[in-house]
Amino acid sequence: MLIAVLGLALGSAQAATRMDELYQARVVTPGDQVGEPSQGFQEALRQVVVKVSGYLETAKKPQLQKILPQAGRYVREFSYLGPADSPSPGGTSPPQRWLKVRFDEEAINRLLTERGLPVWGKTRPSLLVWLAVDDQVNPRFLTRDDPLPWQALERIAEERGLPLLLPKLDTQDNEHLLPADLWAESDAKLRAASQRYAPDVILAGRLQNQGQAWQAKWTLWQSGEVKRWEQTAAELPTLTAEGLGQAINKVASRFAPMGADYSTRALELRVSGINSLAAYGRVRAYLGSLDGVESARLSLMDGTQAGFQVRMRGGAPALQRALSLGGVLEESSRTTTPTQAAESTLNYRLRP
Repeated sequence: MLIAVLGLALGSAQAATRMDELYQARVVTPGDQVGEPSQGFQEALRQVVVKVSGYLETAKKPQLQKILPQAGRYVREFSYLGPADSPSPGGTSPPQRWLKVRFDEEAINRLLTERGLPVWGKTRPSLLVWLAVDDQVNPRFLTRDDPLPWQALERIAEERGLPLLLPKLDTQDNEHLLPADLWAESDAKLRAASQRYAPDVILAGRLQNQGQAWQAKWTLWQSGEVKRWEQTAAELPTLTAEGLGQAINKVASRFAPMGADYSTRALELRVSGINSLAAYGRVRAYLGSLDGVESARLSLMDGTQAGFQVRMRGGAPALQRALSLGGVLEESSRTTTPTQAAESTLNYRLRP
């Protein structure tokens, strides 16, 4: 049986990771290709809208299928790479030649939002994965000596734009967590072993070799919620990839829900705990770095509290999701609900 664990919210502040290559893609191209490759642009655009939104289904949406022949309009730059310049995910050697494409970020964001599709943003929760396997011999952690399942996980994480953390499986890990502890669903031991990696997300699953197939039971812990599902596949790498894919769907649905309103709306953000000019500068810089924030203007300064008029893509719900990552601000109370159409007021405090 294999147990994969992906963890979320081990602490009260989520650290997250900045993903700066969401708007880039690599596609295989014929060795003699020169000039502007329209077909390569289309495949690159498919890859990018999946990474930017977080969902595989985005590239299959009819409203985007119509745009693919015009993919070149959104290209900022492109170049051709040889095998030595473009290693493929999972460590395998790439084919003869690759096309590297970088798209215009603002244009891609506008393309998605105008069609009611999510833009997740570059700041994303990190995923820590533990793998242990019982292949009808004895339970053990999966290591790099079993490369195919790891490569499958790395490929899916890269395709979906999620930062992947892999445990060292050294003496320190083994002191806190054994394969048998995963079987026993020991949350305390799992959290203790994971703490050194400071992950944002945890997924636990039991995968069993049944001879002709692998069967999995997965459990996802996310922001205090628990979700479970089951899967079956003929091969272990397929099962691990599908398990991670389902987990990413559930994480994406929290941070960039499909079908949400991503129009820009105004709201008031009050931040307490600003007791110095440096603290104020820290908050201003942080707000300016958040994906989806179009502007953040000071509207109030009262003692150690500052008010900001924020224009946010997706409004208050999107800003709350963004602020839950980074560990800079923590929510204190809310004077109006974030689902109201009118301007909302959110109350946060600056962490030390």
